Amino acid sequence: MRVVIVTMRYLGDCIVSAALAESVKKQFPDAEVWMLTYKKNTSILEGIESIDGILGFEDHPSYLKQIQDFRGIWKTFDWAFITHKSTRACLYGAIAGKRSVMHSTRLNLKTSWCRFAVTDFVDIPGALHKIDEVALLLKPLLGYVPAPEPIAPYAPLPKKYEEGLFERPYVVFHLCSQYEDKNVAIETWKQIGERLIRSGFRIVFTGGGSKKETSEIKAVSSDWEVKDYLVVSGKLSFGATGALLRKANLYIGVDTATTHVAAATGCPTIALFGPTSVVRWGPACRNASRAYRNDLAVQRLGNVSVIRNKDFLQCHACRSRKEGRCSLSENPRLSKCLQTLAPETIWREVEYWLFNTNLGAKEERTIERSRETGRVN
Repeated sequence: MRVVIVTMRYLGDCIVSAALAESVKKQFPDAEVWMLTYKKNTSILEGIESIDGILGFEDHPSYLKQIQDFRGIWKTFDWAFITHKSTRACLYGAIAGKRSVMHSTRLNLKTSWCRFAVTDFVDIPGALHKIDEVALLLKPLLGYVPAPEPIAPYAPLPKKYEEGLFERPYVVFHLCSQYEDKNVAIETWKQIGERLIRSGFRIVFTGGGSKKETSEIKAVSSDWEVKDYLVVSGKLSFGATGALLRKANLYIGVDTATTHVAAATGCPTIALFGPTSVVRWGPACRNASRAYRNDLAVQRLGNVSVIRNKDFLQCHACRSRKEGRCSLSENPRLSKCLQTLAPETIWREVEYWLFNTNLGAKEERTIERSRETGRVN
């Protein structure tokens, strides 16, 4: 049996949807499971054993190129699971799979034609975490709705980073999201970093290597000694980043794909959330509940702490998730809730994960992390 998971959105959607692969493999060990996504997303799937192959397509292909794509994938899979609504996702999924499945409640006027192209539909019973929502798609195949666990990419770290990196404990900072309104104030990062360095930790900056990220990393670390921080932004693949996170003492990051990866590796993770729904997008960790709430300033599930600004829990100024629409901020591209998030709130969670002696020697980590294979048991 050949199965394809269709996700034609961004990195976060891709790694979350990939969790379906393990559920299929558990029921059908001999099944061949592929991902169909954008080419730019393929790196986040590096080293995931339950995925047998990846089909990567251009973001904005010409009509001729799309026709060529369709010819290449025409009914090559027994099942296609379409994880979100979009014209392209419906087209590629319906064409690739002899049977195709998508959420009926995700259809709108633009995608209502999918009812004629897609063979199976499932309903969404209320607000669910994204992983649990996409898991509904497997019911026509499995006969039940599984509870999939998140998965993370893995590849060995380059030797030049292996050497010397682990001479002292380190904390990973991920400053930037694709959307500026998910970013936290520079001064907040500086204060947290300085306190960590005084406590004996080294700061490691991850990211995609963009000019914006490079600029913000420089702004945060400008007063630090070179020995106290390391910049790997733009220098590691997602798989190698997964290996880096598995050995980190702590990860602190904004609402972005790398934060989902950190949570899935078992690394203690502090996620800084602003406009996005935590119920739907809170970082999922293995062997733990995903019962997040949107009305809490701080909440812990498994190896994850999610922090939001307590003064903006009921704010809907930019809840539509349209970047650049925070009417409360002097710079509308930034969210006031995250720009005014108190460093002390974050530091309390840092203390919990790094200095809470009641947790014991790594006993607080309910997930065993494997450095050799990247698998999480």
